[in-house]
Amino acid sequence: MDKWYTVRGISFDDLSQALHDARLQWVYAERMEDTVLTWRDDFLKSSIDLAQWSHGRAFGPDAELAWWCRGKYIEMRAIVGTENPPAGITWEPFPTDGWEPVRRDGIEELLIGERDPNVPTVEPQWSTARIPRYMEYPTDGSARRVALIKQAYRYMGVIVAWRLVRVQKVT
Repeated sequence: MDKWYTVRGISFDDLSQALHDARLQWVYAERMEDTVLTWRDDFLKSSIDLAQWSHGRAFGPDAELAWWCRGKYIEMRAIVGTENPPAGITWEPFPTDGWEPVRRDGIEELLIGERDPNVPTVEPQWSTARIPRYMEYPTDGSARRVALIKQAYRYMGVIVAWRLVRVQKVT
């Protein structure tokens, strides 16, 4: 079972440091004007300040870091396998007694993006029709479809939480 941790009242500098954890490959982030799903490195290089994102999740197969802006401070949750959460932060363990991962091969598709071969682009793009705009998926290759994969957790038969795991090609 993955280990869960939380922390409250940290700074945007602490968030930035945590986002540099090598286990994090992608970012899903939201703000009033935008929702993005992108490579973590591209997100960190963006001209948009971290304080402008109201919520986000950086993730990879071995870890997820979720954050919520609360004024000048941040709340974060880290979900990790056998390793420790991102360094440099005093994390508090989050109780998950009785929780179990949902086993449908351990994963579920959350969103599915599709490439339209009739749309000429320099690089292949995968996207999902969303309001107010399409959301592009960060992936390489020529797969027709890609998916954002999640891991659900249940307690007493009810799904109580999930974490983002990866963006993958769907055949």
